Amino acid sequence: MDDGGDLQPGRDFIIALAIAVAADAAIFLAPGVEFPVLHTILNTGIALGTCAVSLLFLDLGMRTGAPLLRRMATIFAVVGVLEIMHVLAALEPASASDLINELHRHLRSGAWAPPAYLLPLGIGIAIFDVRTVYADTTSTVAAPLKTSFSARRAEQISIGS
Repeated sequence: MDDGGDLQPGRDFIIALAIAVAADAAIFLAPGVEFPVLHTILNTGIALGTCAVSLLFLDLGMRTGAPLLRRMATIFAVVGVLEIMHVLAALEPASASDLINELHRHLRSGAWAPPAYLLPLGIGIAIFDVRTVYADTTSTVAAPLKTSFSARRAEQISIGS
């Protein structure tokens, strides 16, 4: 193995893209593909990939001490758990209890939205938070709350006067 060679990200991207296109063609051109089964398989892959990326960010964050990487690890871990819940919700209920089966059916319809919206929102907050003067997450959350509380308190004082 040649460790002294130059990096070639363009070539590596083209190879990865070709492999992905070949895999897509194999999946979608196969006869008799059942969508619910395929959907569950793809969701499981996304959940496992998200958890693996979380562990990679955690390892890099612990080694380098970079707060952005540790925050990204947390975000991806939460999204990974929500993706696993989405996979479990997509499975058919197999409980003997009608109450649990009904709860499972209600969970199924709303299980995709949290990870879909949380990942870009969490990444945006993590990047914004690192770019601020105060890199502490508490100050990012506390500042709007303090402003809101101060404005309401001022209104109450002016109304009471």
